[in-house]
This record gives sequence, C-alpha cells and structure tokens, in this order.
Amino acid sequence: MAIIGFIPVRIGSKGIPKKNIRNFCGKPLVCWTIEALLESDLDKVVVATDSNEINDLIKDYPIEIFNRSEANATDESTTESVMLEYIKYSTTHISDKIVLAQATNPFITKKDVNAIIDAVKKGYSTLTVVPVERFLWDNQGHSINYAPNSRPRRQDVSQNRTENGALYANSIQNIVNSRCRIENRPYLVEMPVYSLHEIDTEDDWDICELLFKKHMMHRKKIKMFITDVDGVLTDGGMYYGANGDALKKFNAKDGMGFGLLKEADINTAIITGEVHKSVLARANKLGIVWVVRGVKDKLAKAIELASHYDVSLSEIAYIGDDINDMDLLRQVGYSACPSDAIDEVKDIVDYVCQRKGGEGCVREFIDKCLRN
Repeated sequence: MAIIGFIPVRIGSKGIPKKNIRNFCGKPLVCWTIEALLESDLDKVVVATDSNEINDLIKDYPIEIFNRSEANATDESTTESVMLEYIKYSTTHISDKIVLAQATNPFITKKDVNAIIDAVKKGYSTLTVVPVERFLWDNQGHSINYAPNSRPRRQDVSQNRTENGALYANSIQNIVNSRCRIENRPYLVEMPVYSLHEIDTEDDWDICELLFKKHMMHRKKIKMFITDVDGVLTDGGMYYGANGDALKKFNAKDGMGFGLLKEADINTAIITGEVHKSVLARANKLGIVWVVRGVKDKLAKAIELASHYDVSLSEIAYIGDDINDMDLLRQVGYSACPSDAIDEVKDIVDYVCQRKGGEGCVREFIDKCLRN
C-alpha cells in the first residue's frame, strides 16, 4: 500500500490569472504546497497540471508530474474527475491511498499532512477542518446552533467545524466506487483557525499573504540576511570633518550581530543606494562579501543575489527604512524596519524594531531572525 500526495493545478483561473504560479510570499503559490508534502511521510507526490509553464516551474522537485487532459482542466472540471483520470492512467493499486492537497490553501504543514496520513492508514476517509464559534442560521431564518431567547456568549456557543479546503484523503478503492474524495462520517483533522482562508480572489490573496507572514513564514529557515545602510546601519545623518570629509556613524552592536549570523552559517549582504566609501570599509570590517552600492532597483539586485546563492526570496530577511526599500520588503520572507522608518514602510513589514536606525536596530532584527 502506497500513500500518494496529489496536487491538482491548472494555468487558467477566473479570479486571479495564473494564481498557482504567481509569487506568494517569495515563491510561486503551488511551491508551498509541494514543499509541505515533500517534508511529510508520503510515499510520493504527484502534481497534475495542464500547462508546460507549470511543468517547467516545478520540474526540479522530486515529484511525479501528471499531464491532465484539457477536458479536466476547464472551469467546470471537478477535482474528482482529475483524480479519477490519474487513477485510470497511473500504476496505482486499488489498496493505495490518496491525500488530496489544494494549492489554494497555502497553510498546509508537514504536521497536518502526517495527521491525515495517520487517519487514512487506519481506514478512515478524512479531511481538514477548523473550529468556528459562530451563530449559525439556515436560509429560512431558523437558528441552527443556539436559542435566540437565551443567547450564550460567543465563546460558549456550540462549536461547529467547517472545511478549510486544504487536505482530504481516501482510498483509491473508495474514490473509484463512490467517485467522491471522502466518505460519509469522515475523520476530522483540525488545522488552525487562520487556515480557513482560501485564495480565490485578490482580496483573499492579500489576506492570506498577511496571515502567512504572521503565522507561517517565520517557521522557515532564513538563509540570507540583507540590510540597507542609510537610516538602518546608520542614523541617516551626514557628519563632516574639518577638511570637509563626509563621515557616517555605525553601531558596534550591529557589527556583533553580523558575527552571530556568520556563526549560524547565514549569508549576509548590503544593498544600498549609497555610494560612500565608508560602506565598503564597514562591510570589510564585518566580513560582508557581497556589497552593492548605488542601486536603484533593490528587488532586482536581490533576485540576482538569491540566484547566485541558490536561495529563494522567501529565505531572505531584509531590513530597510524608506520608499526605495518597499518593493524588496514586500517580497522577502522576513522584513523589518527601524522604529523611525517612514510610515509607509512600517505598514508593510513583518517587524518594526524598537530601536532607531544607527542605534542597534539591525542587531535587534538579527536576534529575532536567529530566535525564529
């Protein structure tokens, strides 16, 4: 008996064009689901696609790619039809189990998948749910789970469970016989409440990115740390000597932080619009090899840097403080700014430091990265 992870994706989408391969928190949306399944105890992972563009994107993962038919890749196609198509043309056995994973729910973890696997091994069909503390009514105006004349506190209302559209599992035999992904009275595996959100619209996308960064992203290992200079490593001031030489003030605590990153085997870099020679001098002192000055498009340079070190943007932490940092801050896995950054930056980062630029904010963010 094999337990197979199955991810159906297609290139077409009405709500969000090409959403399955759109960049979500640093990598294509479908990649988060693939990686969660690969970390689990599944015997293999299958991605059913209708697109060479998707195939090219995921071909380096140790997965099986199944090319679903055009008939099973329309807006009207059901997930069950794709599963049955795979079962028909694959070498699966009737005793095998399938764990269906939906890429539109990016909150799936190894723990969730393994809980599903444990249940389906025991003979259950199973699905993931989240608890809801809500007062429910049917479309005829009848209360479902409480008496209106003795209204309880919300936290005391009878808890129901709702599907979050993340994971389902069943045996191949049951799927073939019933043409359904689950059976009656399935085993329920609970996931966190924030995982209730699925991505179907642009609003869903924005909400899920915020929730993902808050609850999920910090679990990922940071492999590279990048910082801006002016207003971050420095206080943003310009100091002039008696001869008119421009000087910058750096903080020793930040320097110690870069030593800690090196001990943790995390690559470091500086990307800055500044061209002052003191930046190179400070970088040399700290042992930072990659220093890029005079940069206008910081995101493009970070992508180049990530490719060089074979890391994804989701594995990068970046701290910046001004408008020219915002594109990069939005895309990296973990973002921060000093306490005196502009408000527009504070609104989009994952972490606002307690310290100001040049006063140890970089060390503060480094410590937070290392704790995570």
